[in-house]
Amino acid sequence: MGEHVERGVGQNVVAGTVATDSATRVRVTATGENTSLAGIQRMVRRAQESSSTAQRLADQAAGWPFWFAIVAAIITAIVWTALGDLDAAVARTITVLVIACPHALGLAIPLVVAIATEKAARNGVLIKDRIALENMRTIGAERDSERPLAQAIVSAANEGNLEIPEAVDFQSVPALVVSATVGESIIQVGGPGLLMSLNTGPLETSTQWSKNGATVLHIVNNGTPVGAVKITDEVRPESAEALQALYKRGIEVVMMTGDAEPVAEIVANEIGIDRVFAQVRPEDKATHVASLQAHGEKVAMVGDGVNDAPALAKADVGIAIGAGTDVAIASAGVILASSDPRAVLSIIDLSKASYTKMKQNLWWAAGYNLASVPLAAGVLAPVGFVLPMSVGAILMSVSTVVVALNAQLLRRLDLDPATVTQRILGRDWHEQRSTNGARMS
Repeated sequence: MGEHVERGVGQNVVAGTVATDSATRVRVTATGENTSLAGIQRMVRRAQESSSTAQRLADQAAGWPFWFAIVAAIITAIVWTALGDLDAAVARTITVLVIACPHALGLAIPLVVAIATEKAARNGVLIKDRIALENMRTIGAERDSERPLAQAIVSAANEGNLEIPEAVDFQSVPALVVSATVGESIIQVGGPGLLMSLNTGPLETSTQWSKNGATVLHIVNNGTPVGAVKITDEVRPESAEALQALYKRGIEVVMMTGDAEPVAEIVANEIGIDRVFAQVRPEDKATHVASLQAHGEKVAMVGDGVNDAPALAKADVGIAIGAGTDVAIASAGVILASSDPRAVLSIIDLSKASYTKMKQNLWWAAGYNLASVPLAAGVLAPVGFVLPMSVGAILMSVSTVVVALNAQLLRRLDLDPATVTQRILGRDWHEQRSTNGARMS
């Protein structure tokens, strides 16, 4: 859910808007494909339809092991036939075809991806796109986050176990005030517009809160301001930890939000984010991502709202929070079951480990073919060494087993977010943080 925004008579609201304070009567000016929500979905589809260079190269290279085996077999048959030994030509050609069977090459990448996605799923991460897994090892990070006001107030009231007196005559004026009668008093709660309508000023304390970037709701008793509620974005304790680990990995973190600049700056300063894009409109989020990509940066976008969907699809890796909207989840290549920001580091570690295993498997499979095919073709026959077909079949199976066993080593990777960050930052950093309860910033 996005930021709480006040709307009054004559102002526009988009499809997907949730009325949190009162019932709302609207005039429909667009339906179906003409709504803002449909426009966002179209942007998502366009971004998803553009395939990556890596995917195209992988598709083009997929058939070369087969042609390598065929060409090697033809050359073997021609050479041995030219030497006048037809039986040897048949035996050597069959041995080449057996030993060059590209099982190992065919399994080198898919097996690693299968194990990596299974490993991720067991740790609360759903990988929808193989390219997203491959790209995570090279990204910078970009984070988008917004909190609704209503949820914050309700949560604070519940946590404080407040005794709430009975209220009657509840009324709500959209984008201005909610009011009710409590005992002999008329209690009103609202933003700056409420005080303007009463021609009165805020309390001194709340004025400073507003200057510091907080959202302030004023409490009025029979026309006189008697209190205020200060609402600020709560930073998860794990956020600073994740941020420090990302910086230590050399990954730049950018915060992009629709919140006002003072609010965004407060959160950024608290956890140490240097670059902030504030008051970003939904249609501009994907533009910011494209701008970073134009400077040669790999971008991972973390988001959870409808407004984040185009940017999630445009980014090299879109990471959606599992509790987010369906549109955001559909747009992302990676989905986090939890809201722990440290899980991003787990995905990066898995991506790096998977890429390493892919390279190892490809080098092994290619090296095996380059070394074994000449032996199967009989290049050492002049010195008395001929590779039997049965041995060739065994070697072919061994190469596949080696690739499979190497991929299985991914299962030993510990992807617990706390363990991953401790591995990056070191045990001393964690012990110090646990002892004094301090937040790194």
